[in-house]
Amino acid sequence: MTSLRAVAATMLLALSIVACTDGAPHTGTEVRVGAGVFGTRGWTSWAYRSMDSGLCLQIRLESGDTTELCGIDTNGTSTWRPEGPDGTFVAGTSADPRGVAARVTLADGSELLAPVVPATDVTNLGFYVIPVPTGPEPAVLDILDGDDAVIGSIPLD
Repeated sequence: MTSLRAVAATMLLALSIVACTDGAPHTGTEVRVGAGVFGTRGWTSWAYRSMDSGLCLQIRLESGDTTELCGIDTNGTSTWRPEGPDGTFVAGTSADPRGVAARVTLADGSELLAPVVPATDVTNLGFYVIPVPTGPEPAVLDILDGDDAVIGSIPLD
């Protein structure tokens, strides 16, 4: 099994900061906080500040479809469940700097894992995006530290 540190380190190496180019009313900097394939479609996720709506998290599908959540609370852990191409995403933030991974436990007991990626050029929060395929529903989200200990937990209903 891959350690949470290795997963987090891999994502941190993939972290890229780019100028905003899609014409949306951003303040100028986007931080890539996730990427992968969901079903048969690629996706990326970005944290940025909007001129009108504060801190935002956007998920972009290869097809060009996007979904975003703006006005994110910068004081705690949050979660969001947007629709995906073959299920949903569990996405959100962690304010605890010890958080290196997010784990979703599904109703059948299986687990999905993703790194918590810092977006230091945009906020003091870390972001996670976990694709959840159609099937058993997400039951619990845990934020894990570098020793795989749970440092925060949110029931998902």
